[in-house]
Amino acid sequence: MKSEGKNKGFQCKICGDKRDSKISVTNPRDIQLGMYLPYSKAHRHLTKPLHRFGMEKNYPHVPNIIKALHSEWFKRF
Repeated sequence: MKSEGKNKGFQCKICGDKRDSKISVTNPRDIQLGMYLPYSKAHRHLTKPLHRFGMEKNYPHVPNIIKALHSEWFKRF
């Protein structure tokens, strides 16, 4: 159904039927829990390649350094 304009209702493109509101249809989808990635050719700069998963860097000392810097900074002001 396509809108005929603001507050004018909707009209079906195929049969021309008119209604005040759209007819919503829920389609079941076979989505399961997991990771969905595009093909490697379709990756952009924000998509992590599949072969890089599990190679995350772990810096356990960084939060302590940040806390120390913030405490020193706030003491000055």
